[in-house]
Amino acid sequence: MAKQVVKGAYLALGSGPTDYSAQVKGATLTISGPEVDVSNFATGDYSEALCGLLKGSLQVEFVKDGDLSGLDAAVFAALGGTLAFVLKLSSGATGPTNPAYSGTLVVNSWSPIAGSVGQAFGGSVTWPCTGTISRATS
Repeated sequence: MAKQVVKGAYLALGSGPTDYSAQVKGATLTISGPEVDVSNFATGDYSEALCGLLKGSLQVEFVKDGDLSGLDAAVFAALGGTLAFVLKLSSGATGPTNPAYSGTLVVNSWSPIAGSVGQAFGGSVTWPCTGTISRATS
């Protein structure tokens, strides 16, 4: 497969879901699990390991607009609770080359106003996922 430049990724939030791609500068979905050592006296010369419980997080860098009734209102309403998400490499149709990752975020932080003189109005947030992260190809 040819190399690709990220140009039009898709991020939607909420039960609708609502597309907030125009206010997203970057997004990283991370899924990881801790290494659990299961070595024992019969292991031999090398350690043995299993993967523990998987967990996920979504890091998003926002470039917000001045209309705080959209993204800000949706996230603020979910603060302290959860928010569904869908993330794709492009806004095109979901498929094998553009899978849709979806799940539920724990909205445990939010900076409604962030920025400095001469910089874009925005900010970055990392939310943990709760439950399963799904990958759809159709």
